[in-house]
Amino acid sequence: MRPSKSGDNALEKAVASFLRDSLAARYALDNIRRYRAFDGLPDTTVTALHDFGLRHIYPDWEERCFQDEAFERLMALLDAPLRLAPLTAATLKSLVRFGRHLPRAVDAGKQVIQAFEATRSLERDLVDVIRAQEPCSVEEPELRTCAAAGFAELGTRRYEHFIENIVALLVLLSQRSLLETGASVMKDIATAMEKRPSLYDEAEREGMRYAVAVMSEGRALFDTLDPAAVENAIGAIPTVERDWFDSIVRLA
Repeated sequence: MRPSKSGDNALEKAVASFLRDSLAARYALDNIRRYRAFDGLPDTTVTALHDFGLRHIYPDWEERCFQDEAFERLMALLDAPLRLAPLTAATLKSLVRFGRHLPRAVDAGKQVIQAFEATRSLERDLVDVIRAQEPCSVEEPELRTCAAAGFAELGTRRYEHFIENIVALLVLLSQRSLLETGASVMKDIATAMEKRPSLYDEAEREGMRYAVAVMSEGRALFDTLDPAAVENAIGAIPTVERDWFDSIVRLA
């Protein structure tokens, strides 16, 4: 979703908060322990993954507005080769270290950003559906009732698309070598941008710094985990999501 930059859209803010709270609840430790596929992950890891999701996949509203703006500016920059031309030296530095993996590493950074943005498309659709209902209030419990009806209208197929986006994001974050390379390349570019404030404004530099921080944190988190346990956990995400979808639709 592209929230209003002033943050004054009450419905968008309420829906974002509802979805964030719902994600927090379904990935809370007591709920996750209902699924045996997560048995390979200790409690501390489940909690760390839960917290990572709340910090970056569904941050609170103020951070969310910043994240949307940062990613929007960053994607515009990465898709403009001429504007990146002054950073050639930084790219060559990365090329020496990563060789033929460099293009894929840069693409990994873009894919991570795109995956984050893709998880928001369901939110945009839900806002549109609820707005059409003309609710009298965006507070609980009316918002939950409207959201339940909204999800029922959007249907299972639409929610399955959201699940695919979530899984794709987690798969990207779990690809250790690619994410490490991508984060390192983006860090080289960020360092070069900091030295050229006349060419790249603060929003663009901040966007690059934020992307590097997210990728680095994701890499550090998944580096501590057993790959087989991660694969099992990611494979169980669709079940967790479908159970939640069924529970919310039953309220409609």
